[in-house]
This record gives sequence, structure tokens and C-alpha cells, in this order.
Amino acid sequence: MYKEYCLKLTLAIYRVTARFPKDEPLKNKIREKANEVLVGLILANPCPSPLIKKKLLKDTEILDNYFQIAQNQNWVDSRNFLFLEKEYDRIKNRVEEADQTPQSSLSLAAGRMDKTDRVNRAYALLPRHKRILEILREKGKAQVHDFQKIFPEITKRTLRRDFEFLLHQNIIKRNGEKNNTFYKLAI
Repeated sequence: MYKEYCLKLTLAIYRVTARFPKDEPLKNKIREKANEVLVGLILANPCPSPLIKKKLLKDTEILDNYFQIAQNQNWVDSRNFLFLEKEYDRIKNRVEEADQTPQSSLSLAAGRMDKTDRVNRAYALLPRHKRILEILREKGKAQVHDFQKIFPEITKRTLRRDFEFLLHQNIIKRNGEKNNTFYKLAI
């Protein structure tokens, strides 16, 4: 799952930069740096050496600067860059934390940590995700329509995406089918 995440993020860079002007040198610089980060992350998993850690931090910082330059050019919707910046900041934070814990791991996949650690590390959860987990902790189980009442400004589709995200992090479980689908904590 970790390699898959890194690869998908790099492919997202390629999709975004495909919209840059044809001969724009920044396009290739961003792609090259994203490839270097991808290789570094794969080599660094589960725990980076100090040299790889230093290079990853430097490369993610350079990518962030490239994103700022490209965003100012208005070639692509700025939301694309906001997403990429958020994800690379997440990686940067994981790399910085990697040797600060006894069981250090860069893994963004939930399978390598015990269940309480998964929730405590929070996986860049949105406040809404945290509220969903609180409600599931209180109620035991709930359906999407229960959360629509709590979050009336959020669409059903967005709530389903939130649940998919939490499912992929192995924080919650899904039981049932179609209209009888319930969600509960995996812990």
C-alpha cells in the first residue's frame, strides 16, 4: 500500500504538469524531483538512514518551492497544487518523525502499526474525520445518513469518501450492504 501511495502521488504530479506549456522547463524539474522523492521514499521504507532522510527533506522542500512558482503562473487550477503541497507536507512530516519514535516507520499504510497507534498518529485526519470517529466511539455503529444529520453542509458523496479513507486506513470497518451498511471502529 505504501509503494502504491507514493506511485499514485508521483502520477498525480505528471497529470498536473501535463497541463503546463509544452516546452516549460519547470515541468521537467518538478517531474524529476518527484521521481527522486519517490525513489527516496521507497529506499527509506521502513526507516530512512540519516543521509536519505536529509535528501528527502531537501527534495520535498524544493518541490514545495516549485509548486509555488508554478501556482503563480496560473497554468493549472491552484487546488491541484494545494493537494500536492498537503500530501508532500504529510510525507515531510513522516520523514521528520521517522527516527523520533522507538518503532520508527515511514509507512503511510496502516497495517504496520498497532490499532491504537493508527488512531493516535491520526494520518492527517480532517477535523470531520476525527468527529466521525468520536461519534462511532459513542454510538458503536452508524450509517451515512446518520452523519448527514450531523454534517448537513457535507454531501453524502463526500461522507462516503471520508468513510472510504478511514476504511483504507483500517481505522473503521464496514458491515452490511446497500441501505443496510453500517460503520464501526476497527479497534
